[in-house]
Amino acid sequence: MAEQPTGTIDEILAEFECEWPPIVSRRKLARAIDISIGALTNLDCKGKGPAERVLVGHGARKRVHYPKPAALAWLRSRMSIG
Repeated sequence: MAEQPTGTIDEILAEFECEWPPIVSRRKLARAIDISIGALTNLDCKGKGPAERVLVGHGARKRVHYPKPAALAWLRSRMSIG
């Protein structure tokens, strides 16, 4: 399991921004916030996931990825320090 980042929301997002590639896999995003890939898939199906998706691969090997800005914006909208 990935170590959960600590700090302010801006610090956490800045750390993700530095570490992530330009296109973030669904798996990487789910692991970063400690939810299952299935939970993120369900959020996407309900229109509550990141605003943009990119399919990478071909045929049965297509996988959902997110442009880094969309993934970070979605994370920001769901984060609170408490």
